[in-house]
Amino acid sequence: MGSWISAVLSAANALTAGTVLLFLLRLTLIAAMGRLALALFPRASAASRHLVATVTLAALVALPVVMAVVPAWKLPILPRQDTLRVTAPALSVTTTETFVRRSYDVVDGDVPFVAASPRANALATRVVVPGARSAVPQAPISWPLALALVLIAVSELMLLRCALSLAAAAWFARCADHVAEPGLLAAFDSARDQLEVARKVNLRITPRVSVPVVAGVFHPTLLLPSEALGWNRERLDVVFLHELAHVQRLDTLSLVVARVAGGLYWFHPIVRGLALEARRECEQACDDRVLASGIRASVYAGHLLTIARTATVRDPLGNAVLAIARPSNLEQRLSSILSIGVERAPASRRAVALVAAIGALLLLPLASVHVTAAPARTPASKTDTLAWYSDRVAKAGQHTTHGVSRPPAPAAPAAPAEPAEPATLPPAGDSWGGSWSNASNSAPNSYSQRSGRDWYSRARRNYERDRYAESGDQYVRAARAGFNIETSFYNAACSYALAHRTEQALSALRDAVHAGWDDADHMDSDDDLDSIRRDRRYKELVNEVRNADPDDSDRKSAAAEFEALRSQGSTDSGDWGSAGVELMHSGDPAKAVDAFETQIKLKPTSNALYNLGCAHALEGDHPAAYAALERAIAAGFGSAEHMRKDDDLDALHGEKRFDELVRMTELLELNEENLNDNEPGGWSKTLPRYQRVSQQYPNVGRAWFNLGYAQLRARRFEESRASFERGLELGYRRGTSMYDLACVSAQLRDAGEAVKWLNRAKGEGMELAFYLATDRDLDPIRSDARFREFKRSVGDETFERGRKSLKQKLDKLGRALDDL
Repeated sequence: MGSWISAVLSAANALTAGTVLLFLLRLTLIAAMGRLALALFPRASAASRHLVATVTLAALVALPVVMAVVPAWKLPILPRQDTLRVTAPALSVTTTETFVRRSYDVVDGDVPFVAASPRANALATRVVVPGARSAVPQAPISWPLALALVLIAVSELMLLRCALSLAAAAWFARCADHVAEPGLLAAFDSARDQLEVARKVNLRITPRVSVPVVAGVFHPTLLLPSEALGWNRERLDVVFLHELAHVQRLDTLSLVVARVAGGLYWFHPIVRGLALEARRECEQACDDRVLASGIRASVYAGHLLTIARTATVRDPLGNAVLAIARPSNLEQRLSSILSIGVERAPASRRAVALVAAIGALLLLPLASVHVTAAPARTPASKTDTLAWYSDRVAKAGQHTTHGVSRPPAPAAPAAPAEPAEPATLPPAGDSWGGSWSNASNSAPNSYSQRSGRDWYSRARRNYERDRYAESGDQYVRAARAGFNIETSFYNAACSYALAHRTEQALSALRDAVHAGWDDADHMDSDDDLDSIRRDRRYKELVNEVRNADPDDSDRKSAAAEFEALRSQGSTDSGDWGSAGVELMHSGDPAKAVDAFETQIKLKPTSNALYNLGCAHALEGDHPAAYAALERAIAAGFGSAEHMRKDDDLDALHGEKRFDELVRMTELLELNEENLNDNEPGGWSKTLPRYQRVSQQYPNVGRAWFNLGYAQLRARRFEESRASFERGLELGYRRGTSMYDLACVSAQLRDAGEAVKWLNRAKGEGMELAFYLATDRDLDPIRSDARFREFKRSVGDETFERGRKSLKQKLDKLGRALDDL
């Protein structure tokens, strides 16, 4: 790092006014051409306009790199460098070297260092004339250098802010809950099929966002707000089509390009305008995709408006994610959606290639032109002329990299959808020679902390480097950690076969088959297995796969994942939930019950309880199914229509107890009228219904919570306080109930009581930073010193957690780079 900074400073110190102005001119020309193209085609489709803006911004990001790489084409048009005439009778010159030193802060134990001291290219000089006063020494830093350093420093801060916001978005996605609600998953899968989205997209839900957003460049995640559990199928279709259109168009990548360009050239108004234009056209292009799917414009606009109304004033993720509806740009989008005759065609691949080629053709000549000075005039007399010299800078020799040519390694079989990372792994020093069944019974503490995904990546790299024995061991470790179990074991078998370890290859292949591997044709055509193909045991395994029931393979795969989680003692509730769903749908409801019960012990949620009820129903245990379903409804599950249509509950359909639970679900719906929080009159009209439900279910905390919320919105604060306290006594959503009691106290201007409840909500694990900054219910106490101090402390803690999380991710990235 120190040498890199030294090189940058050395190069920067050689800057002149001409080089700085020339770079700004190049930058302005490229940005202006992009802006001109948009102005010439105002009626083009949003997708085409977004393409032009994104290619322009990408060219701006690439400009400094291309300038450094492309050979220079010199144009001698700057003023000639005339020599300096000095007419003094006597002259002496004293040169001094200029050194640049800079200290850096110590962060988290990093060793402090001082950058190397490069010799400045421009030497400070002093002219001494006898009998005259000494001139003031020349400033060691020229104004072009000073300007460049200021621009670069601010750009670094802007890029750091961009990186932190992207890291925060990834952290939000990582901390969100997996969606297990079958209705949401069905709508999501339907939208994926309709748009033919081939990429893997995670679907998660979190209270930290108020509108649906897509986060992540390489591993996109669709984050839903908690309110999405109550949305109808039509709204879900609209949301999923819009957000998956972002994924299909790779808009998360174009978003990063726009943000990097805006950070690098924060001072340039045209670039900033292009970045904003790209963001607007991106959203409208996805709107066009939704309309092309057959959704009526009026229906789509209505859903967007409703979602935007629920959006908070301040989004914690800012411009780091792609949100379906933000109030800032909604008016223009609604106008475009409802307009007739608007061009809505997507950008074709040919158009993408054409625009990219035009951008490259314009960028290369602009970046390669280097303006130089004209040749200097010959001095009239060598005796009365002082020439100014600078130290000669030697050019670094070019290094040649000699690559070794070898045929490409055969590709490993395609991996199925990746599960979440397991908590532990086998120790790196272990040698492997056993079977999966034996590995399953290993003690949890015999595993290292390296994740299965890491072992899988390591194994793949060693495979590509022809280190087959190491690759096989690492694939086995990935399988034992529960990562793509059958695929990892199969790849281990291929690696061992290439290393001519026959026994280990056959054992790993047997474990792959027993874990659910079901592709006999691939086994027959895979060259990696040639060394064991003649073995009788190999042929028996192929026949076993060919004669296997596909459902039995699914059961084996699900059971293998379940056993891996149990052997590790996994504490990831999401992994247990995913395993339970796979077991339930593969025909093993008994193990599914165990998986869901473990998930509930780790993190009791309404979705987990509902899935437990479904597993009991499939198992034939109706009393246990009803008990789990009632707990799920009391905990917040709220889709009566889904219960009626759920095939997993077919055994219960038509029974009186089932109909009672469906009716209970309908009665415990909150805000089925879709009222805005700022409609006290509308909420007042709904109070009798919530009061009747609380009387009908006096021991259900959810009923009292709903009543308390309706009373809060109707501005009946004392009644709301009593209802929330009753719901809290019954154990319903403790953190949220405490927070709402703080809101009630704030509306009553009781800052001390409000802060007390906020502290208790924080103690329950509720993340408060976002709500403290945006919730209007807390406005009456914002000027109170106690609230300001609490808000500051929460902000500090949130920042510290985010900093530690970012450092852990950077450390992990560093280890991965070291492995490479």
